[in-house]
Amino acid sequence: MLDLEHMLIDSDYPEDWKINYTEFLASSFDKSILIKEERLENLFKSLDLDSSGKINKVELKAFMCHDPEMKNKPEEYWDSIINEADKNGDGEIDYSEFV
Repeated sequence: MLDLEHMLIDSDYPEDWKINYTEFLASSFDKSILIKEERLENLFKSLDLDSSGKINKVELKAFMCHDPEMKNKPEEYWDSIINEADKNGDGEIDYSEFV
């Protein structure tokens, strides 16, 4: 019962002793999903070396070529990875295409 009370108290923003629909949804939202989203964002940022908001072939190769098996992959290999994820055809992967 205390867990429920804590959840209700934590959900009541701005402490008007009423919980509206938005507050209810926020309190019942699975926090682990937010953590997964944060991890995806961090991974994307680590691939986006120039902070452009997009991952290009050079950035992908720079990240992946730490693995010795990846160093000798032909250009077509890298193009195929980009093309598979690149939904808008700009030759780069933005965050929405990444997830």
